[in-house]
Amino acid sequence: MKKIALMFLFVLAACDASSRTNAPLHIADRDTVSEIITNGMALNSVGLGVSYAITPAPVSQMVNHGGLVLSEGINVVSIYWHTSPIYAGGPSAGTYNTTSSLADNSLIGFFLRNVGGSPWYNITSSYTTMQNVPLKNTVTYTGYWANNTNVPANGAGVLNATMVTMLQSGFDSGKIVYNPNTVYMIFSAGTVNLGRFTGSSYCAYHTYATMKINGKYQIVLYAAMPYAYSWSFGCSSFFTAPSPNNDKPAEVEINVAAHELTETQTNPINSAWYDGGRQENGDKCAWQYGDTKIAANGGKYNVTLAGKNFLIQQNWVNTTTAGCVIKY
Repeated sequence: MKKIALMFLFVLAACDASSRTNAPLHIADRDTVSEIITNGMALNSVGLGVSYAITPAPVSQMVNHGGLVLSEGINVVSIYWHTSPIYAGGPSAGTYNTTSSLADNSLIGFFLRNVGGSPWYNITSSYTTMQNVPLKNTVTYTGYWANNTNVPANGAGVLNATMVTMLQSGFDSGKIVYNPNTVYMIFSAGTVNLGRFTGSSYCAYHTYATMKINGKYQIVLYAAMPYAYSWSFGCSSFFTAPSPNNDKPAEVEINVAAHELTETQTNPINSAWYDGGRQENGDKCAWQYGDTKIAANGGKYNVTLAGKNFLIQQNWVNTTTAGCVIKY
């Protein structure tokens, strides 16, 4: 298997998000730098997730650049953007819950409810605030929205501005509730191309926008989570058949979701933890799994959460013996 590493330049750009909010849209994606001109907006895009460069990741230590971190842990709201459940057991289309995720019976939902407090996610606690207080090993799956309105067509390229408009509609209608420590994970289906460069530059990415909520501008953290299983070369080919839970589409997505979760907590607006090569903690260990075990069905795994096995990439531990590990 080729080791796939991220090579990127760090760029932030501000522009008018929409005539409705008149707020700046911050694009903090990573990979190959490109300028996207749309609706009069120039967005400097650099993608977060996966590039196909096979140059080894830099081994320089991570540095706190003084920006925002989510010290108390991270909350998650899932937005399943499709006309029917994207993953087996997912919530019914058109439903939402702002206080509980228990109706999300998909493997995605199970993972999000159980990854917090685990030895794998505890790697995140090796990062600190500027006062050297460790970040909490906490992930709380607080709610979901199975949004079946204005669903992008299969194969459509969806701009960040479109995702922000969709999020704004959720806040305005009460389908989702704003919380500054929450990442809103936007899951799409098929070959819907969130960000327009899925598969060629990334498998998923996290970013943020400044949006007007209840009359006040707020920073909204979100992650674009395309259906990674559709991009078999760069986003799912590392999973050999079968997968540990016999749900390969969800298990492929969980691997990239884990990557985005820990990066969002340690570097939510791209001003805190990254190394001299501008890589975040998840980037430095992309597609590296360490020692694996074999499940009863023959699938490989390296992490067990509440009795279920998963194959999840390692994460970079920020200690004097720094490196890619599977637990801390």
